[in-house]
Amino acid sequence: MKSAVGVTLMLSLLAVHVSSNAQIFVCKDGSGRTLTSDRPIPECADRTIRVLDGRGNTKRVIEPPLTAEQKRKLKEQEEQRKSDAIVAAERSRIDLAIRTRYRSEADIEMARGRATAPIEEKIRREKNFLADAEKQKAEAQAEADTAQKKNRQPPAYVQRTLDDATQSVIAAKKQLEEAEEERTHVSARYDDTLKRFRELSGMTASR
Repeated sequence: MKSAVGVTLMLSLLAVHVSSNAQIFVCKDGSGRTLTSDRPIPECADRTIRVLDGRGNTKRVIEPPLTAEQKRKLKEQEEQRKSDAIVAAERSRIDLAIRTRYRSEADIEMARGRATAPIEEKIRREKNFLADAEKQKAEAQAEADTAQKKNRQPPAYVQRTLDDATQSVIAAKKQLEEAEEERTHVSARYDDTLKRFRELSGMTASR
């Protein structure tokens, strides 16, 4: 009798254990019907599935696989996050360099002067070279015009001089334009540095 009671008790405990460890998969299909099963439901492979324990409590949630559009957006977000991190790191590097290198706005202006001095010298040389080339071209052109007024072909050396001077003018203008663009670029960089120095100084003063 005792043996039978023991077996019954053991079977009851085993049933409770099995019930408490059971898993129930629950989801809604495309038509809105609620489906349940003791194993993953094929009809809900692309839908959210809740996994319940034997008491009906949610153990975990199985999210549906990402669609191609969701994957694309997720990739874009990740790439943007990496890009933002790179920008932030570069900004921190620049801020540290500004704090380390400059103690005042005067320091920045002195650095600007040192950086632009050789460019200004180059601009001065190119302007002088351009003036000389334009003068030589004008003189050669005048000689050529004089010959043409007399219905004569300009001498070969005059034409060569005119051609060479024309090319020199073109080259000098190009060099001058590039030098002036470089001066603008360098000055703009120091304008940005000065602006950021003032911002950083303001942040430090407000603390």
